[in-house]
Amino acid sequence: MNFPHPTFLSRLGAFGFLTLQLALIVFFVRGFEIESQEHFFAVICFAAVGFMVHWWLPSRWRLWFFNLLSLGTIVFVVGWLNAGWILGIGAGLIGCCVWPARWSYRVLAVGAAALLLTNYRLDQEAPFWPVLASMFMFRLIVLLFEVRREATPPPLALTLAYFMPLQNISSLSLIPLSCIA
Repeated sequence: MNFPHPTFLSRLGAFGFLTLQLALIVFFVRGFEIESQEHFFAVICFAAVGFMVHWWLPSRWRLWFFNLLSLGTIVFVVGWLNAGWILGIGAGLIGCCVWPARWSYRVLAVGAAALLLTNYRLDQEAPFWPVLASMFMFRLIVLLFEVRREATPPPLALTLAYFMPLQNISSLSLIPLSCIA
């Protein structure tokens, strides 16, 4: 009789234990109505299912799967239009940071973009603003600091994972559910 490899059995045991813990978290979030707005429960479910898929993927696909899961969650929660605004404005901000120019010009470009976005934000109530702010407010400063001496920009997959992680969509608890598309 052939038994599975011991490494596979230990990996399967760890997977089962972590999946049980995630199931309990999902159960308690739903049962006790933690963050009673429906999008939070959806994000927890996306994260739990994403974990189960991510665990068994080959390592070379994991980062891209995480990025697709995060982007899919953003689209699911805020809708296509708001997700498009988040991705478009985010791409522009990241572009300002990795622009092949002197660092001082990049800082000025990010500062000018921040002023323009702040001015535009004052006249709008769109639900993508809290999500965009939670993704870029402090991370943009760190990226700008880190790329100041780098000759090449960081890889796209790492940049996406850094700026648009799955949990940032939970910042929507700052706005009423009726505003979400």
